[in-house]
Amino acid sequence: MIRRLILNRFVDAAIIAALLGGLAGLFLPDGPQSALREAKAAVVFVRLGVHPGATNTLNCGWHGQCSTPPTRGTALDWNNSGNSSVSFRSWGYRSDGSTNEIGRGKIFDTTGFCYGVTVEVKDAFAFAKGQIGYTHSQTWTPNWDFTIRRNGVGWGAWTDIQVGFTSNPETYNCRTDPDGPGPLQPAWTGPHLHQVNVAGSWDVMTGYYFTPTCFQGEYCANPPGDDGEGRTYSYYLTGGYEQYRQQWFWNW
Repeated sequence: MIRRLILNRFVDAAIIAALLGGLAGLFLPDGPQSALREAKAAVVFVRLGVHPGATNTLNCGWHGQCSTPPTRGTALDWNNSGNSSVSFRSWGYRSDGSTNEIGRGKIFDTTGFCYGVTVEVKDAFAFAKGQIGYTHSQTWTPNWDFTIRRNGVGWGAWTDIQVGFTSNPETYNCRTDPDGPGPLQPAWTGPHLHQVNVAGSWDVMTGYYFTPTCFQGEYCANPPGDDGEGRTYSYYLTGGYEQYRQQWFWNW
């Protein structure tokens, strides 16, 4: 009798355990294997390409200051008429195809020696990715922020947000720069956009736009007069022909 009771209790316990296992399977779509898959880290590739913010006509190729010859640097000057729009333009891509944003841009008035606007870029987790500067520009919307769009198709989703307008005229100091390469050499010779990567790990896409063959302070056998002014680029808003690019991964 005692042996029969013990055996019956063992069978009852086995039945209860089996039932509990079946219930667990109802809550885990593919059972324990699904739970293991969910535990693996997801890796998302993100790419942001920032394009020229004015017209498609170059005033000066890659430079720091567009003197004759220019100083070496990572800015491009784009032709623009006074009071015309200056925009933050980008293609944003994330490999998971999610509709969630890549991040946000925030507009700052950074006027100093010359008028200036800066867009600060942060990713979707509020990590700083860098800044893009728009010199010889002013803004009506300082401290305003906006969504940087994205998707997982081709080069991604297009963002085109007006962040300011081209100055005309410039500040007095910017028009008569006592620290320029000559006496009262102006830092500004007329309305245009000087676009530069102010901060962050931006790749400078020098192969896409004109690079002067001679820079100030460097030896040139035949110093050229061509700084790229007047060259037009029909592809300046096409995905893959950005002025600056940044790529990163999210892991979770």
